[in-house]
Amino acid sequence: MKYLIAWLWLFTWPAYAIQVEPPAYYDHEFAGEVIVTEISMEQRLRKICEGFGANFQGQAGMACAFTLRGKCFIFTLSDRELELWNYDAKTVLRHERAHCNGWPNDHPRNGPAYQLPK
Repeated sequence: MKYLIAWLWLFTWPAYAIQVEPPAYYDHEFAGEVIVTEISMEQRLRKICEGFGANFQGQAGMACAFTLRGKCFIFTLSDRELELWNYDAKTVLRHERAHCNGWPNDHPRNGPAYQLPK
């Protein structure tokens, strides 16, 4: 069983990691204040994030972000807990900051689709 888990992790990790990296369009400093709060347990993080409208859609709850009055609020697990998922805080904060910069929750790989005026 442990070999199956290792095999699955090895072959699914690159695809999952790609979803973490935000597209260049959203990957920049936030224009306002960024407030980061570490939460010690995934269950607590999920409750807080879901209270602000997050929907993890069956995925691990590692962090969430939202904007309010020109500020970016990021809730994340501790560095130690993120390391258990093989993530580092810097990467997760970059991902969440991209959400504050407008990256939609469904994680499209490009910038916004522009429509021609009618």
